[in-house]
Amino acid sequence: MEVFELNKLTTSAIKVFDHVKRFAVFYSLTVQTTTLAGFQHRFCSIFKELALNDFYKDFPNPKINTELSAGYQAYAIFGLIIEWINGGFKYSSSYMTEQLLEIIKYNQSGSVYNPRIDSK
Repeated sequence: MEVFELNKLTTSAIKVFDHVKRFAVFYSLTVQTTTLAGFQHRFCSIFKELALNDFYKDFPNPKINTELSAGYQAYAIFGLIIEWINGGFKYSSSYMTEQLLEIIKYNQSGSVYNPRIDSK
């Protein structure tokens, strides 16, 4: 059985941003129009399904609900795509892929935040 390790994932393995860039007009229209309201949900459903089928077969943490985690990942990726579209595709697809990879790796690192709380 082939094992998928996120920490060994490379930018060449992630093609979603190349696809979005190649079909930029289509994605821009579907994200920015109100007539295709179900598109965003369908898009995220496909990402969620892919995650459940490919990445969560033997999920190592039984405390995490795999359905919720896959949904979180799907909507997070779609959120990056929306930001990219709304920003006029100002970054290259390879830059977006690199950013996604860095975000994934950072979120896996178990980093601890020290939120800045202003006292008033």
